[in-house]
Amino acid sequence: MLRDSSEQSDVGQQRHPQARAARAFTLVELLVVIGIIAVLIGILLPALSKARQNAMNVQCASNIRQLTTCMLMYEQDYKGGLIVHWTSGPVWQYLLKPYFAKASMGQTAASTETRDAILKCPAAIEKPTADSDNSPSPSPTQAYYTDYSGGSNPDNGFKIESSYGMLRYLYGIRETANAKYQTNAGFWTANMNYPTANFWALQRISAKRPAPIPLLFDCRWRESYVDNNSGNAVTPAGWWPRDNKGFGQMNQIATKRHGRMVNISFMDLSVRTVPLPELWTYSWRPDFVVPNTLPKTPW
Repeated sequence: MLRDSSEQSDVGQQRHPQARAARAFTLVELLVVIGIIAVLIGILLPALSKARQNAMNVQCASNIRQLTTCMLMYEQDYKGGLIVHWTSGPVWQYLLKPYFAKASMGQTAASTETRDAILKCPAAIEKPTADSDNSPSPSPTQAYYTDYSGGSNPDNGFKIESSYGMLRYLYGIRETANAKYQTNAGFWTANMNYPTANFWALQRISAKRPAPIPLLFDCRWRESYVDNNSGNAVTPAGWWPRDNKGFGQMNQIATKRHGRMVNISFMDLSVRTVPLPELWTYSWRPDFVVPNTLPKTPW
């Protein structure tokens, strides 16, 4: 008498019990697979972390490029008049806000959104200090708050969160009470014997110098100036230099935010991602002296 196929299968499995057991992983095989997965994760994680850092660096450079474009539009509207010093008018971030589509010219400062992504580096991921602090951020990866204006203004106290700075020597000075923000090149001209110049004249000056004049950059404060060995307080890890050899406020720019790189724009409106030691080669002020030996990144 013939058996059906199901009966034949059951008989085969009874005769060969090893057939079903062979389909499962042994404990050793499972541990080997887990070990291989762990090794692959160990190999991939650093690459993924580096890719993430590169993406943040690209986004940061894009932010600075957009802010630099906004600066150009501002200069075109004010016929080359430099950004006024914050003691006489709004801070530079607020003056540029109408140009990146987050504020309307008809709005007051109090009704304008202040925390715009274009003003914040994606690598500055730490929570900002209290907005009552109004000082440089204590960490390279932390944004700062700054007042809308440091002078007597009805909107004084209005806060802006940012992680980029402007070269302090590029502020202008008010020409007349009626020329609200159209100013001449205050420090650069008055203290360094240059003819009275506006933004366009400083662009030509920058082009003639061995190294360009910086404009906007990664920074722990809204502005920074770099001097010649002017003395500097001891700073914590992640800032640079960490001794008393100076260069003014270079430690607000040369930080461990993008590893050994920093994003910076110049008076020619170019944007570059540069190695940190290269910061010492630019024209931070008319009489800036490049050190004979560029410092090495301490991390």
